[in-house]
Amino acid sequence: MDRKRHREIFEEIKKELQKPEKKNNTFSKFYKSKTRRAKLLEKKYQKRLKKGIKLKISFGTLEKEKKDQDIDFRVKIAPNNIDEEFPANNNGKGGGKGIKSPEKLLEDFKKKFKEELKKDYKGAVQVFGGVTRREVKNKYRPIFDKAEPKKKKKVVVITWTIDESDPYWVKHRASLSSAREKEKIFGKLTGENSGKNLGLGLEAEMRTLPTDISQVEFARVIDSLNKDTNIGAVIVQSPPPKGLENIVKKLNPKKDLDALSGDKDKRMFKYPATSEGIVRIVEPFAEAGKKIVVLGGGGFIGEGVITMLREKGVEPHIIDPRVVDDSGYQGKDLALMKKYDIIISTVGKEGLIKGKDLKGDHTLIVDTGFVPLENVDKLTSKNVKGDVDPTAKSKTKFVTPVPGGTGPVEMAVLMERVAKLFGIEVPSWKVEADNIESKEDGARLKLKVVFDK
Repeated sequence: MDRKRHREIFEEIKKELQKPEKKNNTFSKFYKSKTRRAKLLEKKYQKRLKKGIKLKISFGTLEKEKKDQDIDFRVKIAPNNIDEEFPANNNGKGGGKGIKSPEKLLEDFKKKFKEELKKDYKGAVQVFGGVTRREVKNKYRPIFDKAEPKKKKKVVVITWTIDESDPYWVKHRASLSSAREKEKIFGKLTGENSGKNLGLGLEAEMRTLPTDISQVEFARVIDSLNKDTNIGAVIVQSPPPKGLENIVKKLNPKKDLDALSGDKDKRMFKYPATSEGIVRIVEPFAEAGKKIVVLGGGGFIGEGVITMLREKGVEPHIIDPRVVDDSGYQGKDLALMKKYDIIISTVGKEGLIKGKDLKGDHTLIVDTGFVPLENVDKLTSKNVKGDVDPTAKSKTKFVTPVPGGTGPVEMAVLMERVAKLFGIEVPSWKVEADNIESKEDGARLKLKVVFDK
């Protein structure tokens, strides 16, 4: 109840500070009026909070805000994790940047790329993550090259053999593709591509184990990885063969890159890298008031997304019959998606989201499905499908494509994580919507990477 009440207080403060200031015809007067109002609101609402809960409304100096011609207020209610920034409203004069809504993004794009936006985009604008992966790698690689040799340890990625007769063939095939990408972003390419150091330049190894490996033998593998001082990071690709799940949890938490180890208190990362990548994509679109739903919230990835969003003060809803005991559970009928602006699908079922279940004006659909249709070396949009059916792509403004959407952002997250695990100092980053460009297969939205200084 406290979290709900704090959210209500935040929305009330935001509403008050975004009221237009019609009488203030200069930025200085606007600034003084808004900051004075903020202090009064801070005192007013502090009295309504329980003992031990602290409310703080902060903003930049007049000199800085005048230069940018905006005022961004930050409201923090601790310790209940309300910590958000939003722009004040100057009635069109110095109104503020904040987090732009997709509608505002499109408005800005129309001004800058008017001719391009006249073209037929053939459905939703695709949000590609490749630029994110490339920019993070380009920023981190020189730092890794200069790092002390003893810090640059080996990264091991465990995956499994694949037999098309295996009932889990599709998931294992997707897992193998993901493992190969991880091997590339951590290490140096070998063979005919040697010299093309597209990754961080570490020693990276992909170990493929048989799906019929015994529990005893797999336990030995994990124990060996834990004890090997030359190995600094390990990822065990999901899903492991049936019966091995609990053994994966015995992974050394100090080598755990993907939140798999059972000792949650000792591991550095609380959530799967995929979950974190999804949340980073959603953040530029998740302005206050946008309703978010997660399909498959009871799974490993979905659960991570839900928890991360809640920690950021966003309350997502859930469509998944496995989580009926959660306050955010809405049911299992996919038509319930019509109520939400942002849809995040973590199910992994081809064509799950169909146009008939949507309302027609969703903000964003994040598709994390990766369903190979054939067992070939190169997986592309022609032989890989996601959770979003083609009929759904005209019902949303933005959609992450498969492949090329969430996957590259997940890889960028892993690059930051391995640096932290190895004690190599790199700047953290987030993504912002950049611009729309026209391609033969439709329009693409670039995700610009912003690094901490």
